[in-house]
Amino acid sequence: QASLYYTDRTDLITHEMDNSLANNGRGTTKGGELLGTYRGGPWFAWLSYSYSNSTRVDHPGDDRRLFTFDQPHSLNAAVSWNKSKRWTFGGRFQLYSGLPYTPAIGSVFDSDRNLYIPLYADVNSERAPIHHQLDVRVDYNWKWGPTALTAFLDIQNVYMNDSVVTYFYSYDYSQRAAFKSLPLIPSIGIRGVL
Repeated sequence: QASLYYTDRTDLITHEMDNSLANNGRGTTKGGELLGTYRGGPWFAWLSYSYSNSTRVDHPGDDRRLFTFDQPHSLNAAVSWNKSKRWTFGGRFQLYSGLPYTPAIGSVFDSDRNLYIPLYADVNSERAPIHHQLDVRVDYNWKWGPTALTAFLDIQNVYMNDSVVTYFYSYDYSQRAAFKSLPLIPSIGIRGVL
């Protein structure tokens, strides 16, 4: 299946010069999605891709900029195998654009307050690198009296891709360091349903 969308937004919340909030912003979001599924025997799989572009103008006359959570590309693929009623094996691959951010391009020293005031580039003018990861999961199902139980092992980010979430800057904004996502997230548990 496929779909296209367009959203026109008005009265978006904006931060004013006096630190108050107002509704001066406007913005648009446009994009499309593709989704395909397959079911045959013990196999079930799906593949989806979406493209979107979300921009806003904070005040009349301002330049158009990206929304803070704009992610133009998103690809998801999943497959599962369930031959018997007891065991299910599955995996999912994700690939999506990094979030936009506003980079610091320098600083000015304020001697009265003894600190550096950052100088920023245009709002959301750079983007974090593309994120990708592979997750795998195993489920085992059984019954205990009237209760249906499922034990599971779920491992996120199997090949330990350490994607950049955002950046932190040194005290004078001359150096930056990447804040990265967790490399591997295993979880194990049991779920019961009466």
